[in-house]
Amino acid sequence: MKALLGLLSASLFCSGFAGEASVPKASPTVTLHVILQSHLDPVWLWNREQGTDAAIATARTMCDILDDYPETQMTRGEAWIYECCEKYDPKTFARLKAHVAGGRLHVVGGEYVQPDCNFPAADAFADHLAFATRYFREKVGAPRIRTGYNPDSFGHGAYLPRFLRAAGMENYLFMRPGLWEGEKELPGEIFRWRSPDGAEVLAARINGCYCPSSADDAMYWQLTNAVAWCDRRIGHCFAMVGVGDHGGGPARAQIDWILKHRAEWPDVKVVFSHPDAFFDAVRKSGVELPVVTGELQHHAIGCYSALSRIKREVRATEDALRRDGALLAPSVRNDCRAKLAFATFHDILGGCSIASAYPDVYDSLGHVRSLCRDARLAVTRTRNAKLPPAKCQRVIFDNPGPGRWKGVTEFEAWLKSHEGWYSWWDASRNKTIALRDADGRSVPIQVVPHRDKSGRPQPNLAIALDLRPGEMRTYYLAYDKTDAENAVECKPLSAEQAPLCRFEVIADTTDTWSHGVNGYPAATRTMKPVGEKRLLTTGPVVAETLEEYGDPSGKAFVRTRLERGLPGVRLKVRAVWSQPREIVKLAIEPGFAVTGRVDRVAGGDVVRALDGEEWPFAGAVTLLGAKGERFAVVCRDVTALDVQKDGTVRLTLFRTPPYCEHVPSKVNDASCPITDLGEHAFDIQILNHATSEQVDDALYALASPLVFSETTQGVK
Repeated sequence: MKALLGLLSASLFCSGFAGEASVPKASPTVTLHVILQSHLDPVWLWNREQGTDAAIATARTMCDILDDYPETQMTRGEAWIYECCEKYDPKTFARLKAHVAGGRLHVVGGEYVQPDCNFPAADAFADHLAFATRYFREKVGAPRIRTGYNPDSFGHGAYLPRFLRAAGMENYLFMRPGLWEGEKELPGEIFRWRSPDGAEVLAARINGCYCPSSADDAMYWQLTNAVAWCDRRIGHCFAMVGVGDHGGGPARAQIDWILKHRAEWPDVKVVFSHPDAFFDAVRKSGVELPVVTGELQHHAIGCYSALSRIKREVRATEDALRRDGALLAPSVRNDCRAKLAFATFHDILGGCSIASAYPDVYDSLGHVRSLCRDARLAVTRTRNAKLPPAKCQRVIFDNPGPGRWKGVTEFEAWLKSHEGWYSWWDASRNKTIALRDADGRSVPIQVVPHRDKSGRPQPNLAIALDLRPGEMRTYYLAYDKTDAENAVECKPLSAEQAPLCRFEVIADTTDTWSHGVNGYPAATRTMKPVGEKRLLTTGPVVAETLEEYGDPSGKAFVRTRLERGLPGVRLKVRAVWSQPREIVKLAIEPGFAVTGRVDRVAGGDVVRALDGEEWPFAGAVTLLGAKGERFAVVCRDVTALDVQKDGTVRLTLFRTPPYCEHVPSKVNDASCPITDLGEHAFDIQILNHATSEQVDDALYALASPLVFSETTQGVK
C-alpha cells in the first residue's frame, strides 16, 4: 500500500500538475496543513431532529478535543450548528465562543448551512451570507470570515466569487467538481477563481476527501495524497481530517495517529492548521497562479432537476421575502431568513435527501410565505379601507416589487348583472362591462376560461398591464353597454402555432444524483397528440388553444397563448405522470441555424456551448443566430436543460428516480418512495427577437405576480 502510494506521490511530483513543465530540483520543505473538521449534514439520510442531535454532539466533541489537545486547531462553519447549541445546550455554546475568542476554533463559510451553490437567487444568496455573518459577528464573536467553505456542494455557480467578495471573503474551499472522469478539468488544485464580471477569490480544491476513516491506511493515504498533489513552488498543501456525519468531529484516534506518524514524510512539516492560515501561506509564496473564470461544473447533474417541488418552493419563498420581507417585524423576518437558508442546504435543495425529511422543510417554507401574504394583505386592505368613497367599483393592481411588471394578468372581480350571474360565462356578453382608467378612458379586457374550472359564475378577466416598480394602478368598473361597445377599438388576436415543440421521454438508468454522466441520451419515445387542437378563446387580450398528449406513463395538456404585447407565445403546460425512472423533457426547435447560446444563472448570464450536456439555469436561455436572430425560452418552473448541437432546447420538466438512491438497484420501485410522480404545472414563454430587457421583464412578471384587490365603498 505504502509502496504504491509512494510511486503515485513521486509520479505526481514530476508531472507538473500545477502548470509547470517540471518541478524545480531544489524543492523547499513542504508544510502540510492538517485541517481538523467534521462534515455534518443537518438533513440527508435522517430528518432535522436527528441532525440537531448530531450538531450538538459534534460541538461538544470539538470542544473536548480542543481542551485535551493543546496543539490542535479546529475549523467549524454553518451558523445553524452554533445556533442549535445556543438554543438547546447553552453550556456548549459558551465553550464554542470561548474557543473562538481563544483563536483555536476558526469560523469559515459565513453561511447558515452549506447551501446548493447553483439555484439560490443572487439576492437570496447575498442575504444568506449577510444574515449568517451577522450571526457569527454578534453571537459567536467572529468579527470577520475570510474563507468561503462548501466542501460538499454539487458544483458552483459562475458568480459565486462576487457574492463571496461582497460578504468580505477572499478565499474559497471546495471539492466538487473533483478528479473523477468527465468532471471539469482545472489547471491546478489552487487557482484564482474569477466570476464573469471580474470578482475574484483564491480557491483551493480538496484533494481526496473531507472525511477519511480512522483506519491507519486511510489516514496514511489522506496525508500522502495531499503531499503528492502539492505544488512544490508554493510549498504548502492541506489535508482534511475528521469523521463525517454523526461521527462527532475528528476522532481522537486520527489525532493520535498524526502525532505518532508526523515524521513519516522526511521533507514535510505536518502542522495542525486551518483554512485561513493555508491561504495566507499560499499568498505569501508569491507564486503566480492560474485563473479560472466562470462556473465550476459538472457534478451530479441529476440534482439540477431532482424533486422539482423543493426547487419551486424555495424560489417562491425567495420571491415572497424579496417582495414582502420588509413588511415583517425584524425578529420575524430573521426567523424567515433562517428557514429559507436552511432549505437551501445542498442535500435538501438538490433533491437527494430521504422522503421523510421534506415535509418539515415544506412546512417551514409555507409558513414564511403565509407570513408574507398576511403582511401584504394588511398593507393593501388597510390602505383600501381609507380610500374615499367612489360611485364606481374600484379594482386595484399593485406591483410591490423592485422591477417593471409587463404582461397579461388575470383577475376575478365581483361583478353584478341585472341579467343574472350566469350571463357572464357567455364571452359575447363581455361588452356589458367596461374598465376605465382614472381619466375615464376604457381599456381592453376579456373574459377568459376560469383558472380553477370550479363552476363559479364569476368570470375570469384578463388585462394587459405595464407597471413601474412599486406602482399602484386603479381602474373603475362600469356597466354601461354603450360605452363599452364604442370605447375600445381593438381587433381580436388570432390563434397561431407555437414553434415546434415535443415531449420527449427518456428511460433513466442513473441514480438520484445521476452520478457519472454529464448529459442525458436521446428520447426513448415521444408523447403522441390526442385528438385535435381546440380553440378556447380569442379576443383583444388573449387567444388560447388547447392540445392533449398521451403516453403509457401519463398525459400532458398544453395551452398555447398569444397575449397582448407579448413578442412570442406562452405555453401553460400541465402534466400527470405515473412511471418511475423516467425523464420528461420539452424539446423546442427555434427554426433557424443556431450559432450560440446565453444562459441566465444566479447573478447574471453565462455563455455555454451547444454540447447536449445538462446544465442548471435560472429561468432563461437565449439562442443566437448568424443573421442576428435572438430566440429566448423563459421558464421559472424548470431548473435544468440541455441544448443540442442543432440548437434544440430540451427543458427537463421532471425526473422520477427513487428518493436518495445512491446506486440504481433492482429493488421493486413500488417498495420505496419515488420523486416527482403526480401532477406538474409549467408556465413557459417563447420570445422571438427577444432583447435582454424583454427577458428580464418576462422573468420578473413570472416571479412577482401583481397583487389584486378591489373596493366597493360608496357604490350603490
